[in-house]
Amino acid sequence: MTVTDVAAVVPALSHNAALNEKARVKAHSLDWLDPAGSSSLGQFDVILGADIVWVNDLIRPMVRSMHALCTPESKVYFAYQSRSSSADEILFGTLREYGFEWHVVPLEALHPIFQSGKIAVYEMLLAKSGLSLESTEL
Repeated sequence: MTVTDVAAVVPALSHNAALNEKARVKAHSLDWLDPAGSSSLGQFDVILGADIVWVNDLIRPMVRSMHALCTPESKVYFAYQSRSSSADEILFGTLREYGFEWHVVPLEALHPIFQSGKIAVYEMLLAKSGLSLESTEL
């Protein structure tokens, strides 16, 4: 398992990862504004993100980084709370531009402590030629 954040947070991530004796967790820095940094991490089968959309100017670089970390079979799950229509437009427009398709994970599929009327959990993957998932927005 690999966890990422900006470089200043990596020491804390590493410390917390070391506390988990049952899982092998590596902490790495990931700067969405550095496209080469995303590709240097490799690609992942599953990507999780929570509360990662909070500055409109960082949405496009975040999606670009997410795309670089995905294979055609990767699944991306992210929790998203809509805070503004402009952020929604940027996020979902950029996801489409990079070839992502998504659906909202139904509340009943989530553990009760993660069910919220304010926060949606999305499951995403890269579109494949000839395959179309239903894209569901807010």
